[in-house]
Amino acid sequence: MPKDFRAVMRHLKRNNPTLLGGNHFYICPSCGNRCANASKCNLTGCQSSNSPVRTPASVVVFPLVPQISSILERETLIIPTYELNQCDDLPNSQCAQEVARKEKQINPARNNVTLTLNTDGVLLKRISRSLWITCACINELPRKTRYDINNMLICSMSTGDDKPKKDEYSTILQDIVNELKFLEQVGFDVLLPSTVKTHNRTYTHFYAFTITAVCDKPAQAIMMNIKDPTGFFSCGWCCIPGETHSSNSRCFVNNSRTPAILRNNMTYDHFMKILTTSYAANDSSKDRACGHAGPCALRQLTYFEIGSSFCFDSLHGLYAGVFKKLMHLWLDTVRVDYSIKKQFSCLEKLLKCIRYPTTNRLPRALKYYTTWKANEFRMTLLFGYKQFEQVMKKKYYEHFRLLVYAAIFSEARILTTTRLDQIKHLLNKFLDEFPMLYGASNCVSIVQSLSHVHQSLAKFGPIHNYSTFNFESTVGMCRLPVASYVSFKTVCSYF
Repeated sequence: MPKDFRAVMRHLKRNNPTLLGGNHFYICPSCGNRCANASKCNLTGCQSSNSPVRTPASVVVFPLVPQISSILERETLIIPTYELNQCDDLPNSQCAQEVARKEKQINPARNNVTLTLNTDGVLLKRISRSLWITCACINELPRKTRYDINNMLICSMSTGDDKPKKDEYSTILQDIVNELKFLEQVGFDVLLPSTVKTHNRTYTHFYAFTITAVCDKPAQAIMMNIKDPTGFFSCGWCCIPGETHSSNSRCFVNNSRTPAILRNNMTYDHFMKILTTSYAANDSSKDRACGHAGPCALRQLTYFEIGSSFCFDSLHGLYAGVFKKLMHLWLDTVRVDYSIKKQFSCLEKLLKCIRYPTTNRLPRALKYYTTWKANEFRMTLLFGYKQFEQVMKKKYYEHFRLLVYAAIFSEARILTTTRLDQIKHLLNKFLDEFPMLYGASNCVSIVQSLSHVHQSLAKFGPIHNYSTFNFESTVGMCRLPVASYVSFKTVCSYF
């Protein structure tokens, strides 16, 4: 009989070494080399060959085949239903349909599933460590169980003093991509669940293709290996350069009539050729590599497009992004035309009168808006926008409504081509008017990213199906044992 939980885990790992094991290594903080231990770098001549200049990142990359096989053996897959001019979920999206069509041309009997990647981190203040997790979900699982922690593929976990540097994460991502390429090229066998009890069940061969990734802008910059969100050419979807405003802030003024060049695999390959010539930009605002700092391993995947395969994230981009930015502009500033700080108490009373259609994390009082969570901004935007009409000037409220209606249409259960055109028109108008109402200095990168919402909607369907709202619980569940002063090595043994 096991004496404690650790004894149980040792027993499970001994009987399931493939499922629970992972490749554990350290990344040298000086040269980026893989190390077998944390005390020194293996390369002679490295600055950290005797002792590391700082604590190296500890990384565990997990095998994906045993994980995805075990999930599909107990979960029933949904059957995609492609319909012309409308979409209700990611498996029925334009992108998933193209993958299915191309794979059927290779082999009509081929069985495929698609994956969505996510990477995110959390700072554990108690132990002054950063936990960074990369995971994936199977898009063909039912929506209710798709994002359950038991149905998540844990690709990697890393810990360090801070979030991983771009070159460090490139090393981690290459190992993850090697696992993803195996799912694409070799595939895996699954004993599918059955409602009929029989001893004649046979294995079904599957292939899994990574078609999209969703994460906040800092994580997207790390994954794509491009400039941070405040830098020139930092948009992950297009090559807009940006400019430095007199307030010393980086602004990205959108022009719907002359949009910037979109990023894709062709532009990526072109920029990589520039970097191979030992190119170094003297002026960051005229960078010929358009913000790319180095290669991105995701380019090696069959159906992943560098740029458009990154979905717009409604959590960080819309609700805790643009709407939060507007709230601070309205309520933090005074002596500007758009300020409603003097109507603060009136607005607070109006928002208290709202009867929300759910009891799941209702927004706190307006006086706490600086610490609101993303879901509180979401509820206020979608259901409380009408209250702002009584405290705002008409031109600012009419401009705000453009964002509201675009958000409501994007959250619809079924997205039609007509709605898609309306969303594109609403957001283009919102962005064109934004610098005239709030000044160019407030056109930060998170505001400019709204110009790419319709691209994600057209390719992957309604926005709620791939928001990072769905992945938040994964990071939360993984951080619990670490936050309780459990060592990282012990945490990794739980998987």
